[in-house]
Amino acid sequence: MELASTISKIRDKALFHIVAFITYTHHFFMVSRQAAKRFLALISNVVEVVSFTWTLSAYTRLETSEDNRSENF
Repeated sequence: MELASTISKIRDKALFHIVAFITYTHHFFMVSRQAAKRFLALISNVVEVVSFTWTLSAYTRLETSEDNRSENF
């Protein structure tokens, strides 16, 4: 349960920083195509990390619920 809580906090902080980063730096990436491509690659990597975190969080919750079910029997 503690691991799921920690993962949730990390995910929330990551999403906050992603939104802040996009909000405060979007105009810098309109300067050139190369910068725009780098920005899209960065966003793609961030989405992949967040997706992995959500998957890990879901797996942890599933594993915890299965452990709780087995203790009830």
